[in-house]
Amino acid sequence: MGCQHLVYFTDSTHAMEALVDPSPHLGQESSLAACAVLRKWFACDPLATLHLWHIPSKAEWKVHHEAHNAAKEVNIALQLGCQVSFDFVCSAKEV
Repeated sequence: MGCQHLVYFTDSTHAMEALVDPSPHLGQESSLAACAVLRKWFACDPLATLHLWHIPSKAEWKVHHEAHNAAKEVNIALQLGCQVSFDFVCSAKEV
């Protein structure tokens, strides 16, 4: 038997909303892909649940804080042909 419960922790309410938002927006392709996977997953098990939790980084909740810090330490060099969206630049500027 597979997983019945998914828990999604994020410090970004925008990311949480965009995860399952199929409407037109800059991350629509990713949202549609997530919706397609979740739809199949929910169809396989009527008891399947998805929990979305907003955990502000400043709360420094242990598990989330460790993941947050690990993600911030990763540096990915932009390669030729890599595109950065205006939405990403705006959100990065707010941090």
